[in-house]
Amino acid sequence: MVMMMKLVMSDKIANLLQLPVVPTEPFDVRVANGSLLKCKGRFDHVQILLQDIPLSLTFYSLLLTGLDLVLGVQWLEQLWTVVCNWKKITMEFQWQNQFQNLQGVNAQLIQVASLRAVSKEVRQGSSMFAVCL
Repeated sequence: MVMMMKLVMSDKIANLLQLPVVPTEPFDVRVANGSLLKCKGRFDHVQILLQDIPLSLTFYSLLLTGLDLVLGVQWLEQLWTVVCNWKKITMEFQWQNQFQNLQGVNAQLIQVASLRAVSKEVRQGSSMFAVCL
């Protein structure tokens, strides 16, 4: 049976975070390129911070390449009504009885950084959420 896209975490990032795997009945997940990947476990109550919005979510384990997490249709369904403004790159929704607003990144503001510059920022306490190669 093929499942709709769930909340998915790469095995690589789960291992890095040392998350305990809860075994599940294996099932197939169809990913964006049409391939089927086998899921055999999940990670319960994973705490993430999405633009200062704390979330506690269950992720399913998949061997992903190029991505660490996927907040799929299953997560969007939990939000009920979502208002997106594609011109301003915003997404508004209600989470835990509070209105939340996610702001996308304007691709023109993204700049290429050397590994040395990134390492320096991290050593100085800065944080990073995405790297595009």
